[in-house]
Amino acid sequence: MILTAENLIKEFSTPRKVLRILDGVSFSVSAGESVAITGPSGSGKSSLLGLLAGLDRPTEGRVLFKGQALADMGEDGLSAWRRNCVGFVFQNFELVSSLTALENAALPLEILGTSTRDAAATAGNALETLGMSSRADHFPNELSGGEQQRVAIARAYVHQPEIIFADEPTGSLDEETAESVVKALLQVNEERKTALLLVTHNPDLAGRLDRVLTIHGGSVA
Repeated sequence: MILTAENLIKEFSTPRKVLRILDGVSFSVSAGESVAITGPSGSGKSSLLGLLAGLDRPTEGRVLFKGQALADMGEDGLSAWRRNCVGFVFQNFELVSSLTALENAALPLEILGTSTRDAAATAGNALETLGMSSRADHFPNELSGGEQQRVAIARAYVHQPEIIFADEPTGSLDEETAESVVKALLQVNEERKTALLLVTHNPDLAGRLDRVLTIHGGSVA
């Protein structure tokens, strides 16, 4: 298994009480598998994704990547793991406004020390795969929402991560544009054998992935 959640509990304290958002969540993800995480608003979908990606710590339980607990990596090790092994796709794209589509897509490679020339070549290939080569020199504000999200997907997998976390990647897009983004994500998952964990409230989208996990009452069904 590439990723395992063991009895994850996440609590938040308020002035009046402690809220348990996740209550004993356990499951595993195989290499190359695509998994949808669904549930009603406020059910803890994004909180779970944050724990799985090491962006937050569970109150109890642990997350393991290939058998190693994220909590045992240390902050430097966890940062290195995210840089090398993980890609992220967010609902609001999170592109750098001062960089072109090509420069945004190349960013993870440059952070890893790849030369600007080689990073640009690899990023250019990623954009071409997603039908974005003609927009490579455009800035985010010159791109449509769907185009921005495809750039974000190229950025997420350009460094060949082993897993991609996508948090409501189609949430701010119209139906037609969302379809193109979904196809791009599934294309990367299928061709690159990159594991995909995707949070969505859309049951039709969830049903296109290999497996669906539904959060209800803090637990996974």
